[in-house]
Amino acid sequence: GHSSPYPVWLPSDTEWFPLYNTSVPVPLTNSSGWGSVSPLLYQVPTFAKAGSMIPMIPDHLSIVSGVASRPFSQLEWWVFPTPPPVSSLTKTSWCYEDDGMSLDYIRLGKYVNMTITKTIDVSVKGVEKYVLSQEGDHSQAPKERFFAIRLMHRNTTLIKSIDCNGNFLKMKTTCPGSEKDTAAGPYYCNGIDGLQSYVYIWLGGYVNKDAVATVTLLV
Repeated sequence: GHSSPYPVWLPSDTEWFPLYNTSVPVPLTNSSGWGSVSPLLYQVPTFAKAGSMIPMIPDHLSIVSGVASRPFSQLEWWVFPTPPPVSSLTKTSWCYEDDGMSLDYIRLGKYVNMTITKTIDVSVKGVEKYVLSQEGDHSQAPKERFFAIRLMHRNTTLIKSIDCNGNFLKMKTTCPGSEKDTAAGPYYCNGIDGLQSYVYIWLGGYVNKDAVATVTLLV
């Protein structure tokens, strides 16, 4: 059954989205941002702020015990919509990784920062640019990393084209899932996670190289 209701605070100056398919719906809030939730046992009332870019381990790896303490050979960035009106912006999110065993991150500066930078230039209508980078190293760091982007609450009917490092991506009618993608070239498709639709962009593997994805929307 449901838990007893308890309060949550979601600042009212922006929009909020359920983060996971096990999240509860975003509750109604008062002018101060206070609301209440009453989740079922399996539900986690976790919410993402509009415009957030959140690093995630792919679904098929996230269920493996201890995976969060191992190097991230595959990483997805979940990008939530920016509320209108959208002005020109450049924003960056990052994901930190070290060997998980030693103090080399302090003693020797051995760690990796993986970042995603989103750029919107309103003078170029309908274009969003995403640059995925990684800097640094440590003893357990994989030589090759595989990256993907989920454009949350989007679908491919809104997209004119996507290119990655200058090469246009093909759209697939079904999403095979990242566990089957390490040998595949970049592509994009529609995905669904519970009630949340998204555009899945598989960018493939990279060794000491940035992945630059340019999304052109239908306007």
